[in-house]
Amino acid sequence: MVKITSNDSSSPKTNKIAIIVGILVLGAFVFLKMNNLLNKNSTSDISESSSSIESILSKDYNLRTFEEWKQIADYRAQEYYECMKDSNLSNTYKNESCSISYNNNWVDFRDSLEEKANLSYEQQQALEDYWHKTRGAVTEKVIALMEENDKKKRPEYYKNN
Repeated sequence: MVKITSNDSSSPKTNKIAIIVGILVLGAFVFLKMNNLLNKNSTSDISESSSSIESILSKDYNLRTFEEWKQIADYRAQEYYECMKDSNLSNTYKNESCSISYNNNWVDFRDSLEEKANLSYEQQQALEDYWHKTRGAVTEKVIALMEENDKKKRPEYYKNN
């Protein structure tokens, strides 16, 4: 603990400020430690799934299985969600950037299926349908989350609406 000594020349106001600053520093330290511990657990889960998807993405396109292509679609949807989860309706630049990236991933996915994958036409169509179904679901989640974030940021605007 920090020991604060008072001199006759220091005022009680200075001592109070020093105590408050000390408490704030200690509180910040505890918060950062707890946050680091909580993130360590989620980071290990992310790194495990990340290494799994990295191994799939590093495979030759013609060696990927139907299920691996589905995992790629899920991974790209999760990337989009992660990009947009802290966004709100007024973050147009960020929203556009995330959407453009997700759309580019779709084009790459579609073209890779059609031109490089060793899958039947029916499997390709099923994967394209799966991408669109996943896109619809993640888009609904993102829109709801953006509206919720916007309501938190601008509560007065939504008070009467």
